Order: sequence, then structure tokens, then C-alpha cells
Amino acid sequence: MVSRTDTETFARACCSPAASVTLPEIAPPAASAASIPAVVWPAAWFMEGLARLTGIPPMMTRDHLKMARKKMFYSSAKAMRELGYQSRPARRAVEDAVAWFRANGMLAG
Repeated sequence: MVSRTDTETFARACCSPAASVTLPEIAPPAASAASIPAVVWPAAWFMEGLARLTGIPPMMTRDHLKMARKKMFYSSAKAMRELGYQSRPARRAVEDAVAWFRANGMLAG
């Protein structure tokens, strides 16, 4: 079970700012997912089949690609209300999230 302190730390590191932020502002390489090249779909299908044979989770699935096309918007209002979260620039939030994952052994180097 995740403690409240862990949840607060993670929320502060990862929640998007209260202001609207677009994917290109946060992760330019991932922004291109909205226009997924046709060759990627067969690759995802192949990875799913390979995963069924090997039991190793696929790096990419057709569901991943479908979700990458969707525009999703979230509000930090609940984190502000219940955890006292305060928004900050998206770039800093992403940098802090990466640092948190590194410090907790979830990201190399």
C-alpha cells in the first residue's frame, strides 16, 4: 500500500499544472503519436503476438496506439483541495518526476 507521504510526493512531482498544458509542451517526441505512421500498427500487432508466445509484456500494443490518439484533459483541483498541491511550470514538474523516479530506483542513471 502506498502511504499518504508517497502519494503527496508523487502528486507534487507528476501532476500537471492547473493551467492547460498540451502534450507538445510536455513531451515533444510523444506529441507525434497523434499522427501515428501506418507501419507502427503492424509492429504493435507483431509485438502483441510475440508477447503471447513468450509471456513477456509487449513494449507497444494496438491499445497503446489508440490511446495515444485521444485528447485527454485532467484537472489538478482534487490534488489542490485534498493534498495542498500547488501548480508550477510543466517542465519543472516533469524534471522533478524524473528525479523522483531515479531516486526511487525506477529509472536508470
